[in-house]
Amino acid sequence: ALDADDTPRRDRLVVEYNTSTNPTFDGVVRDTSGRGFDGALFGGAYYDATEKALKFDGSDDFTRVLLPPSAKGNWIHSVSCWVKADVINGEEAVWNIGQLNNFSVASRQSTLAFNSTSPTLRWYFYSNDSSTNLITINQGEWNHIVCVYKGGTSSDTTKLLYVNGAKVLLNSISGTAAPLDLQSDDGTGVHLMLGNLPWGVSSRLNGAISNFKLYDTVLTAEEAKTLYDMGRCSNAIPKTLHIMGGMMRYNNDINRLQIHNGVGWSTIGGVSASGGT
Repeated sequence: ALDADDTPRRDRLVVEYNTSTNPTFDGVVRDTSGRGFDGALFGGAYYDATEKALKFDGSDDFTRVLLPPSAKGNWIHSVSCWVKADVINGEEAVWNIGQLNNFSVASRQSTLAFNSTSPTLRWYFYSNDSSTNLITINQGEWNHIVCVYKGGTSSDTTKLLYVNGAKVLLNSISGTAAPLDLQSDDGTGVHLMLGNLPWGVSSRLNGAISNFKLYDTVLTAEEAKTLYDMGRCSNAIPKTLHIMGGMMRYNNDINRLQIHNGVGWSTIGGVSASGGT
């Protein structure tokens, strides 16, 4: 079927906020992974049915949920999401994994953030930070970003980045390179937040996030590409074209034609279709 779930490694999902339909209810965003980690909505964070996204105003909007005890120490994880910053004024938090207090202890956080100065994409472990100046994140622009931490000391081989399906080298590390060390020094546990980080309310996201996924495993380059090829909320033409026993569709989110090979959707490289149906 056209809207079949091609999500890779669903068995290793910890949290998923599928925004193809409204996942919010009673002040929370529903965890569609089935694990039950619903995120509390703070401030005025809400679901926008037109954008099919969770919206944040950069002031007091964010989500938060306590992660399982397994999210500790040198925790292997991968994060996938579509994100758009409507305004990039200094630092803009996309997501954060870590403790809520004592945040300034080195290597206690895993945080993706944008910045208005180069490098515009930064993946913090706190005082143990990776970044890249090989791409530029622009205001008002949707990007699909996958961060993969394989465990071990921070480096360009243990922390992998994929932007819009392509691998991008994290070509700078600042602070002291060390393994991630998620802990709960303050006794409150390790939390996941969208649109917020613990060291500054001025860093809250003014923008939107779609189809967020947190895994407790290492995603491959192929799996990162699959997540991108699915499109933002898997938005494709209403009907799949059946051609010589195969299937073809036009994905409106990435403006590309896609072919189904019997296992998953593959994007036709370099061929962009205009208009749509």
